[in-house]
Amino acid sequence: MHIKTFLASLAVLAFILPHAPAQQPQASPALTTTVQSEVLSADTIYVNVLGQVNQQAQVALPKGSGLLDAISRAGGTTKFADTSKIMLIHKSASEKPDTEKINFNAIILGTTKDIVLRNGDTVIVNQRAVVF
Repeated sequence: MHIKTFLASLAVLAFILPHAPAQQPQASPALTTTVQSEVLSADTIYVNVLGQVNQQAQVALPKGSGLLDAISRAGGTTKFADTSKIMLIHKSASEKPDTEKINFNAIILGTTKDIVLRNGDTVIVNQRAVVF
């Protein structure tokens, strides 16, 4: 698959996934009420975390959360992750999303500020090149 096709597919996912209807759990009314209030909260953002993380998912985070929070909520990175080249796709008003390559190692070390995420962002943790 060409990288342009791959990125285009991910961009489509970034626009579709945040708008998917929330699935209601088959549980007690108290649990259902809690989930509904989280879905409707204006202080919550939803971010897609894909690639070399332990649990690829759309994660719910408090508004103002950063890349570190999103990756942590997805269970952290796998041993195959290339944390020096994480791709962040921001939804934008234009038809083409903004993409940014981030050195997550610098964020972990504290030499770079964490990136604040927006609702509908997609984080892609790429796989490290394996050399034999």
